[in-house]
Amino acid sequence: MPSRTTRAAAGGRAPPSRLVHLGAAKVVLTPMGKRVRGAGTREFERDPDRFRRRRVEAIVAAARPYLRRASWDGLQEEWVGPRPMTPDGLPLIGPVPGHSRVLLATGHNMLGLMLAPATGRLVTGLLTGDADPALSSAFDPVRCALDAILGVYMASWTEKRGLPMIRRRTVLASALGIGGGLLLPGTGVAHAVARTGRTDWSRAVVDSTLARYPDPASLGGWGYTRGLFLLGAYRVYQRVGEPSYLAYIKRWVDRFVDADGHMSRTFDNLDAMQSGNLLLMLHRETGDARYRTAADQIRARFADYPRTADGGMWHATGKTNELWGDGVFMAQPFLLRYGIAYGDKSYAYDEVTRNLSVYFRHLKASNGLIYHAYDADGDAPWNPDATTGTSAHFWARAIGWTAMTHIEVLEMLPAGHPRRAELIANVRHLAKGFLRYQDRATGRWFQVVDKASEPGNWTETSASSMYTLMLHAALGHGWIRGGDYAAAARRGYRGVLDKVTVDANGLTDIADISEGTNVGDLAYYLGRPRNTNDLHGLGAFLLMNERLAY
Repeated sequence: MPSRTTRAAAGGRAPPSRLVHLGAAKVVLTPMGKRVRGAGTREFERDPDRFRRRRVEAIVAAARPYLRRASWDGLQEEWVGPRPMTPDGLPLIGPVPGHSRVLLATGHNMLGLMLAPATGRLVTGLLTGDADPALSSAFDPVRCALDAILGVYMASWTEKRGLPMIRRRTVLASALGIGGGLLLPGTGVAHAVARTGRTDWSRAVVDSTLARYPDPASLGGWGYTRGLFLLGAYRVYQRVGEPSYLAYIKRWVDRFVDADGHMSRTFDNLDAMQSGNLLLMLHRETGDARYRTAADQIRARFADYPRTADGGMWHATGKTNELWGDGVFMAQPFLLRYGIAYGDKSYAYDEVTRNLSVYFRHLKASNGLIYHAYDADGDAPWNPDATTGTSAHFWARAIGWTAMTHIEVLEMLPAGHPRRAELIANVRHLAKGFLRYQDRATGRWFQVVDKASEPGNWTETSASSMYTLMLHAALGHGWIRGGDYAAAARRGYRGVLDKVTVDANGLTDIADISEGTNVGDLAYYLGRPRNTNDLHGLGAFLLMNERLAY
């Protein structure tokens, strides 16, 4: 889309002090020192570099009556040049897809000078990690430019100009002439941008995952990773109302619930209870009593499920007196939702808050984190500390599970509950640790949180999503306050988004997600596979993104 511009001297009289839009003449006058820039209309052309004298003459003729003392004989820099055209009319400001060390600031639709100060502030925030997530998302180049498209264009752009490969973080502020909009693939991200012109990353992740697993049976059996992802998909469904999402969840659950509402499961570990949240949701959405009957089966297991002497539910019946930080998310939010939905609030409030209190008291460390696990007997195979009974290391996702559980429980707990203040104190404890150990270079957190300099350590995406979720929610509720926490949440969100890419088929990928992990030594944690599109990470991303982006 070319535009045509000319400059004229002011002829001894001060030019306009601000931008002047001559609507009827279709000309914009912009002061530039002692000169004025007159810009005309934009046109779609096959040859964006074609210079047509009559168009410049038209600009002069339109502006002449308004600038009677201008020296039109002093015209300078008459030019025509390409301008970008984005589908939604918003500029592209943010990291170039596939080139995260390059920041793009372009596509201002002839308003570059006017928008320069605001653009500068946003670019500064992106460089320092302090940019507002909502603004970053609104102008993110990825919303309308996929990796392959911008990557190919950038390679061509730099090659034509003889530029070297960019080895350090650089700001690229140039009008990249991507004429006529951008082509989007037919699935995944394309579906997610269809209505708004910018990428809805939650929809993109759900659409891409359902495209990879079109039959719910292929997603896998009853288990917490599937339950986590589908809970995230349901949160997206609640916002966008896409019927296929709910239908997919129902088809997956129906594989495990028979015509009488019975499930052939014993629920001998906390992990097996997490997907029960889907039963509650489906009963509410469909009214089908089978789902209530199946949820009753899980609720009944709480009555005789084994606990420590102070009331903490064992991670599994085969792990005697062991409490793992992972476990609270698997059982407690389900129990609380069940109690609220079906008149069992008193038991649910007491049992859920007791478990969070017991777990946190045993796992809490002085550095703002919690250990992965605790063994009341001290004889677990992972060698608990002889004094404290805790494991040796701070595994990122175990802490994240606990953090998310506190948010979900506090949002459902009555304001006057006697343990509410204790749970908020737990959130504040974790917030201090998250701020202390966040990697400022990436905005994410390490697999072993407190050992950033340990060779082989790496930033883990699912836990980073969980930590960002907790910080954002706690700030919103006023449980924590301060610019440092807000900046940490923004850096975390940007850091997680940096791990989201789009493949050649238009499907999203989320990288560096730890595989399911037991309690172990340092080498074990560092050596866990770094998966792409692991459901731990997809589910955590959806829960986070639904809070931060919408």
